[in-house]
Amino acid sequence: MFEAADHLCRLLDGSAPAPGSVPVPPLPPPGGVRWVVAEGWAIAVLRPEDRKAIEDMFEGAGGKVEALVLTRGEMPPGLHEALAEVAEVAPAVTVTERPWRQDEDAALSELAPAIVLLDEDGEPTGVRFSGYPAGYEFGVLVQDLADVAHGHTSLSPAMQTFLDELKEPLAIKVFTTPT
Repeated sequence: MFEAADHLCRLLDGSAPAPGSVPVPPLPPPGGVRWVVAEGWAIAVLRPEDRKAIEDMFEGAGGKVEALVLTRGEMPPGLHEALAEVAEVAPAVTVTERPWRQDEDAALSELAPAIVLLDEDGEPTGVRFSGYPAGYEFGVLVQDLADVAHGHTSLSPAMQTFLDELKEPLAIKVFTTPT
């Protein structure tokens, strides 16, 4: 089990190639976003080459994906702008923002703020971000949006088989902190 988890971590962080995986166009660091500080907030601005990379990621996507942003108070303007730009570049993406309601939203995310990815039927995909993604995390969010819109991930066949054979739920949580 630990071997599989270690392999999954190495796949996720890019330190191990995924045999048979589909190459994905990389987003320029940090996560394809240029941050501009204004009025105490870091506001995201996608560069033209970032917009093109995102267009390429969504090319041929047959489905839709919704980024449901559950807030506690005000969403940082940088995130709002960045998500709006992604939705502008990738028509498969819609963004909905609303306050987190503990009684109604606890099944979607036990923490807020959060971003929950919903499929084209409005059903949770199991992918969610607690807190707001910044830096490289934003690139991961965009890749996850593309995966849901395409209806598949770039996991290797071996990893997909491992996940399909799980007999009980497995929670994978990745924690990051700003450095």
